[in-house]
Amino acid sequence: MEMLHKLNCNDEFSYIMPVNPLRLLLVYNKAHGNLMAYPWMFGHDGYFEVDVLAPEGHLIECSQWIQNRISYTNEDDLMSTLLSALSSGRYDWMHCIDESSRDIILRHCDDPILLPYLPWPASSPLSRNCSNKVELYQWCRDAGLPVPASFEVNDLDRLKQCAAEIGYPCMLKGAQGSRGATVFLLEDESQCELILKDHKGIQSWLVQEFLTGLAGTTSMVCGHGEAYATCSSYKNVMLNGGLGTSVVKQFVRSEELERLAFLVAKATQYHGATGFDWMMNANGQVCIIDPHFGRGPSSMMVSHIGGVRIDQALYAVLTKGSVLPVQPMSAAYVWIFPQCLHLLLEGLIEAWRVACPLRRDVTIFWFGRREWRLFLKQSAALLGGRARVLLGRFKRSIRFSRNRLSDCDSVI
Repeated sequence: MEMLHKLNCNDEFSYIMPVNPLRLLLVYNKAHGNLMAYPWMFGHDGYFEVDVLAPEGHLIECSQWIQNRISYTNEDDLMSTLLSALSSGRYDWMHCIDESSRDIILRHCDDPILLPYLPWPASSPLSRNCSNKVELYQWCRDAGLPVPASFEVNDLDRLKQCAAEIGYPCMLKGAQGSRGATVFLLEDESQCELILKDHKGIQSWLVQEFLTGLAGTTSMVCGHGEAYATCSSYKNVMLNGGLGTSVVKQFVRSEELERLAFLVAKATQYHGATGFDWMMNANGQVCIIDPHFGRGPSSMMVSHIGGVRIDQALYAVLTKGSVLPVQPMSAAYVWIFPQCLHLLLEGLIEAWRVACPLRRDVTIFWFGRREWRLFLKQSAALLGGRARVLLGRFKRSIRFSRNRLSDCDSVI
């Protein structure tokens, strides 16, 4: 193992610092939002020197925590650029940030250059089926992991049949993930045709049992069949009507969630950082509603606020160190940027009621230390987008008013 030395911070958050950090390559494709904070999460304590592979001109290039920026021109060039970087022998580990980069890479999972960097054994069926939610849920079911009842559908008739069999309300999800953009709650049969008509480009869907209870996320670092670190939180406020990315989270520690995390680590034999979304019923029973195998959850970077250091845990996995103890939480609730700015632009009453930022047990995660350029650019993009929406509404209202005046003149 690398030589380590103790950093004398305060007693609550003292930690072990490596003399010689490991080299980590983060792979971006379509990632945006708070996923831009991954370089800070892995690099700010000195456990890793972080390089990033991303499309040319990607916003992540603004991060202050990147040592080297490797660019590719389009998705067709992603694999050749990645294999060239990995074949250099420079990197101790690789981590995919989003589903699109993971899916492209896993199509080449048999490449000998890529094999040492896969997050599970080379023979694992996860390399083939984790890109498709239907196959992934079936794998989870076969592995003894609790998941909702679900069916694959490809046309309207099959959708209506399966939805009726599961019972309304039920969930409808695109088989390929999209950070909540293709997740819908079906309350009756009339919605089936409308949703399929509006999303003709999606060939395969997943109809899933609708579960009631508290929703949340568990971020975890696994290795050698164990969970080295886990951090769980409730999704108190989310975008997209409660089906999208988390805005306000509340940290939670639960024996049932810990047990499930260790079950996931053992079943997957996962190596690296990952997580899953879950639903907890009134009896405390937990069901996995969205596994994030092959990547990490979008809220993983706030784990340090919940007392869990993801970078330190991954370092321990890669150097065969010890499973890490959980530290005290520095806050019970966290607002996550840039989603919180998006919510503020739409109206913040709901989030303010759940966790007022003025309370002592509430904090706001912006982007991480020294990431002011990312903060400003993300803010400008959101504000600019909001301004365009408002301008469009204003133009439509003027056009509508003019048409009404013209109609009145013609009548006169």
